[in-house]
Amino acid sequence: MPRICFPLIVVTLGLHSTSYALSPVAASPSPQTPETANLSIARDDTTVSPVQPAATDRRLAADPFERTNRRIFRFNERIDNGVLKPVAVTYRKVAPRGLRRGVTSFFTNLAEPVNIVNNLLQGKPRASAISLSRFTLNTVTSAGLYDTANRFFKLTPQREDFGQTLGVWGISSGPYLMLPFLGPSTLRDTAGIVGDSWLRPQQYLEGAENIGLRSVEIVNIRAGLLDVEDLVQGGDRYALLRDVYLQRRAFQVYQSRDGEQTSAPAPTVEEAFGDEPTGTTEPVVPTLAQPGTDVSAP
Repeated sequence: MPRICFPLIVVTLGLHSTSYALSPVAASPSPQTPETANLSIARDDTTVSPVQPAATDRRLAADPFERTNRRIFRFNERIDNGVLKPVAVTYRKVAPRGLRRGVTSFFTNLAEPVNIVNNLLQGKPRASAISLSRFTLNTVTSAGLYDTANRFFKLTPQREDFGQTLGVWGISSGPYLMLPFLGPSTLRDTAGIVGDSWLRPQQYLEGAENIGLRSVEIVNIRAGLLDVEDLVQGGDRYALLRDVYLQRRAFQVYQSRDGEQTSAPAPTVEEAFGDEPTGTTEPVVPTLAQPGTDVSAP
């Protein structure tokens, strides 16, 4: 997300679990009905509105390591400014849009095993079956380079990760953490990153091949965020990132506890602000892009 750590964090999050990079705060919330007008999200012992910024609620942040977290945040910003962003700019200049879209679809498909297992662990067999169908169709028809399942069979991504699964099981999120290179997390989500890593096919490749695939994935996601990074400038970027991340994760756990998904998941930053149609008529509510997120290259 330019002189900000959003892009690096967003990208790396996407890689490990979260088809794990950052988006602006929800910009166009779904219309409320009388039944949902007073809806709130329970996050541990704190109640947060799903459509209200959490920046004023220090209890939500649960950030006892803020001083250390801010140092790591500045380190991540320097890495992004010095390495990741320049490479992403060059990649976008030389790689045609069609190629970038194919790369995005490929890594989205590699994340489907994470969705399959976590939906099953959350007691959502239908969503797990959809993820399995998506993985099979897309792998067989195009080696994952094209989202055949969504385009022709309307099988939308059923994104879940092990951090959400732990939340559904009632495990507290724990303190907020800023991880070197990986960006925002919590103690629970950090455990989720480790758990999900075993479900990713590229994890079982040899060293150089694994590093190569992860590098391409990071650069591709970062390139998709070049057009939206200016949305977050000035002010306390660390606090904004923390509050958006915690609120988003609380909402994801709330949705997961609510049962089977009945509609397409909220679009990611690239879908919400890109120049390509997202393939859904749902209101645009940008979210953090997670590893394997199905996004359109700008």
